[in-house]
Amino acid sequence: MTSNGEAPGAIDVHGHCVPEAFLNEVVRTQPFGVQAELADGRYMVTFPGCKSLRPIAGVMVDTADRSDWFAAQQVTHQVVAPWLDVAGQELPAADGARWVAMLNDALAQSVAGSSGRLSAHATLHLADPDAAARELGRSVGELGMRSVMLPTSLPAGRLADERFDVVWAAAAELDVPVVLHPTTRSPAADMMAHYPTLNGLFGRQVDSTLTTAELITAGVFDRYPGLRLMIVHGGGFLPYQAARFDRDAKRGAEAPGRLPSQVIGSLYYDTVLLSAAAVRFLLDCAGPEHVLTGSDFGAAARERAGVALTAAIREAAPDAAAADAVLAGNARRLFRLS
Repeated sequence: MTSNGEAPGAIDVHGHCVPEAFLNEVVRTQPFGVQAELADGRYMVTFPGCKSLRPIAGVMVDTADRSDWFAAQQVTHQVVAPWLDVAGQELPAADGARWVAMLNDALAQSVAGSSGRLSAHATLHLADPDAAARELGRSVGELGMRSVMLPTSLPAGRLADERFDVVWAAAAELDVPVVLHPTTRSPAADMMAHYPTLNGLFGRQVDSTLTTAELITAGVFDRYPGLRLMIVHGGGFLPYQAARFDRDAKRGAEAPGRLPSQVIGSLYYDTVLLSAAAVRFLLDCAGPEHVLTGSDFGAAARERAGVALTAAIREAAPDAAAADAVLAGNARRLFRLS
């Protein structure tokens, strides 16, 4: 409780928005062959040779007023990133690097005008890992971003490939957490083609789980012990399968430096689970010091009705100290927020 007896405000580390100024510039100039049009308040963006993205509208656009939602959910600060599909990983390396630089500049300008209520995750284009590492350094050093959000899957290659070590090294050296987030187009989406109505529910969890598991087995966390990774949507299936992961790893020809469960226990997870029972289970698996408030705000044009974000955390936490850590304390520490 605060000194006046009120519950402290939460910090939501998993929000989304796409800057309207950026979208309008894309509509106006069509940079790098990216097509965009605005109709009925909906922005349609199409990368060269690809199908159009689903419309960007409503609360996903940065000018949407979030004050009522902040008040209802007792949130005082939110860390936002663009919707992952807007990062343009399909673009050629040089064009993609300039595209995300435009996006980071626009997002930094947008959150700067939020009266301290918003801050931003950096976005990287990963076709050229060296250029991505440089953009991360620029986003932190020049734009003041304190974290980066990366996609779980890419048009070519996998995050566990050694060529991405330069990105992990940069994140560890800059001491910025990496937030891992699935995309709409992904291997799991292909796998879930027979269950299209369930892709959003399970496909994204599969992507997050498999990508993080590959990073563990590839030894990324052993090479970069200072790397801090947060997995959205409660960590997919990973926290709940740690014991089985250990058993299977022991059977492998090359065991990692640490057991998978030890690495899993050092990672961070958000509370996009939508129920107190699920949050309680995550707290038991990961520990309150490794769980942060997350909403996935902006993932759809309208926010879900009836979701009690912070109330679920307070109900699930074993005590007031754990609740305070999950609501805001862990975010302040991990993202260096005042």
